Amino acid sequence: MGDTECVHYYGLTKAQGAAFEFHGNFKLHPVVRPSDQLSTDSKKQCAWLIVDTQALPSLSQEVNVSLWTRHATVRRPSDNNEDIVLFRAVASIISAKP
Repeated sequence: MGDTECVHYYGLTKAQGAAFEFHGNFKLHPVVRPSDQLSTDSKKQCAWLIVDTQALPSLSQEVNVSLWTRHATVRRPSDNNEDIVLFRAVASIISAKP
C-alpha cells in the first residue's frame, strides 16, 4: 500500500480496526455507501479499502463495488481462518479527490 493518507474499511470488528490503526498506523474511515454518495464531497475518499472476508457477501449491497478493484487477499499470520481483502479505488475516484 505504501504511504497512504487513509484507508476505508468495511466489516471489520473493533479489534481488527484497532489492530490496523495501531500496527499499520492507518487512519481508518468507514467506506462511503451509495446512499451517502450525494454528500461524498464532505466525506474523505481514500485510495484503499480493507474488508473482512466474512463481510464480502454483503459488500455489493452496501458499497458501489464498481468503484473498487480487488488487489489482494491477506491472511493473518497467527490465524488461518482470518483473511482481509484489499481493494484499490479505481483511478477516477482518486483523481477526483479534492
